[in-house]
Amino acid sequence: MFGAKSADDTLGFYFYYLDSESFPGRDQLFPTVISSDIQIDNSGNGIADETVEDVFIINAIDFEPIREKQFCESLSFAVQWKVTDDFTISADTIYTSFDNSSIRNRVAPIFGPAITNSVFDPSDIVIDENNTLQSVATCGSSDDQNIKVQFIPFLFGNKTESSVSGLNFDYQASPNFNVVVDIHYSDVDYFQYLDLPILVQDIPANQVSFNSDNGLFSADLGSIDNVNYVLPPGLSLVRDFFMGGKQWGGKADFEWIIDDGFFESVEFGFRYSKDDIVSTRTRILDVAGDLTADELLNIRQAGIGASNVDYNFYPDDNVFSSFPYGNLVTFYDKIPALGESNFLGVAPAASFAFKEDVFAAYTEGNFFGKLFGLEYSANAGLQIVNVKFEGQGARVNPDNSITPTTTDNNYWEFLPSGNINFDLNDDFALRLGAAKVMSQPNPSDLVPREAANEPNNPGDIPSGQRGNAELTPTISYIFDTTLEYYNEMEGAYVVSVFYKDVNDFIFPITTRETLPGQGDTIFDVRTPANFSDGNVIGFELGFSQPFLFLPAPFDGFGLQANYTYSDSEFNKDVGDNGFGFPGSSKNNFNSILYFEKNNFGVRLSYIYRDDYFRNLPGQGAQAENSSAVFNEADERLNMNVSYNLTENISIFVDVNNITEEGRRDFLLNKSTFNGAFNRERTLTFGITGRL
Repeated sequence: MFGAKSADDTLGFYFYYLDSESFPGRDQLFPTVISSDIQIDNSGNGIADETVEDVFIINAIDFEPIREKQFCESLSFAVQWKVTDDFTISADTIYTSFDNSSIRNRVAPIFGPAITNSVFDPSDIVIDENNTLQSVATCGSSDDQNIKVQFIPFLFGNKTESSVSGLNFDYQASPNFNVVVDIHYSDVDYFQYLDLPILVQDIPANQVSFNSDNGLFSADLGSIDNVNYVLPPGLSLVRDFFMGGKQWGGKADFEWIIDDGFFESVEFGFRYSKDDIVSTRTRILDVAGDLTADELLNIRQAGIGASNVDYNFYPDDNVFSSFPYGNLVTFYDKIPALGESNFLGVAPAASFAFKEDVFAAYTEGNFFGKLFGLEYSANAGLQIVNVKFEGQGARVNPDNSITPTTTDNNYWEFLPSGNINFDLNDDFALRLGAAKVMSQPNPSDLVPREAANEPNNPGDIPSGQRGNAELTPTISYIFDTTLEYYNEMEGAYVVSVFYKDVNDFIFPITTRETLPGQGDTIFDVRTPANFSDGNVIGFELGFSQPFLFLPAPFDGFGLQANYTYSDSEFNKDVGDNGFGFPGSSKNNFNSILYFEKNNFGVRLSYIYRDDYFRNLPGQGAQAENSSAVFNEADERLNMNVSYNLTENISIFVDVNNITEEGRRDFLLNKSTFNGAFNRERTLTFGITGRL
């Protein structure tokens, strides 16, 4: 980075360039959980005499070591010109390119059919109290059953290019009146490519064992000869995804200082932005062309090694360790279309475009004075928002013909807010606040994408999907009360109580209805809808206290801590097992222990949140036998060390996730494993400078 300014401080600029590369790694366990009946032989004659119904089993699982290559390039420039003492113009622009590709030599065994069709001795399996299959012993499956093992040496690439430019005018029109105007433009291009040769072989199910004793999922597939993998016709797959977007807009803010003993100031302003987004996903197509099975076998023999590697995959958990090595260069050489951009055709039900115009105007008054004998400061405001939406999509008909679709939406919202702060005495303050806020629907839910699918079996009701242009924003009314205490040692202690009333929460639901262009046929249609209201109630306890009461040098220590309890629920029947809103943990805690003295500083932070509901698969999402997914409690320990070499130059070291905590997902009950993702410890060293 380089910057300079004139001697009279009226003109300055900086130029910044970043070029970085990193090679992180992470491991992933990604299962598909289904419910299935399991047959038991209690008499030992090989014939089932008991059936355990609706057992949660892992139908298939991906053992996926992810080894990434990340390249980032960023360039920015800014200039500021102080035209007069009252008028300043600033301009800045930044361009960023981020290229993240990963090789994933995935092993993916499919257990489901062998489990469903086997007859088990009760000593060879464990089904827990939550009706989840926890383990199958070696030789436990029936002799006539096979397990299909997929080996997928695929490349998953993501590249993003973006730019942001802005122009700012700051004008002090008078001692009491200020005007700030911003104009901005940004664009982004995102490209994702997936090259996916799928090699398969069948192995005897009775040589396979697995268990969940470690809280994850461990599997022993027995002896597998890589020579037996084949690359079948139709499984040299490619899929691409493109997204391009532009946004331009501006804002104007005005502040009028009154200070007449009641009115402190009045603020008002305007906002406008226009988004133009196109999102295109291609079909998943085989690109092997006319290659015969024998030719594909020769490609497989050249592209996969005879020996395996373990990738240090979940090294402390004994999960899985026998990964073939796939040489993608060989596959690209023999099947060039795997590594190239291809004309794959658009997947209409997964592609869309939209334009969105958002206009907002606001005003806020700031007050001060005495009330009930107490000094106070307060503000009250109103924001008016208008959203205009135009979407384009496609309807996929049962005969695979495509009908273009369009839709539009236009709505206004009025969002008032207010806060008042009372100075109870020199040490205590009380704050009361209320606000109405809104969360806009996801544009991908609004666009008019429609698809009608053939039934899986004769007599079944066909399924379909569609967007919903009639979605309205989720509106929340927030009320909070906060009591603050400040001591003579620069400490602050806070107690807060809050309540949030949420209206028109958006759920994916399934309804039976006809679809446009499909005649009188009734479909099970999956669509987003404003389905339920809900509420959140909770409290927060926090403090920040430097240890100035200790003798030097220990007076450089300090502690910050915060605990939040949040209890949420929906009003309508989406089930109720106590997890409430998606992404909301009941118990959250974070703390920072720090030492700052002279030019040296150390900060050790700890973050914890307990189990939380992760997604909303639809109406009945938290009910029994649903596909609701939850995240297990998560904690993180981080550290930062910094030192000021001079007044303008400092160095720092960041260590994130010191204990390398990962993430574990489960279905309904913690014993029903549904995925795990580990996270590496990361170390960052940097130097900062300032003018």
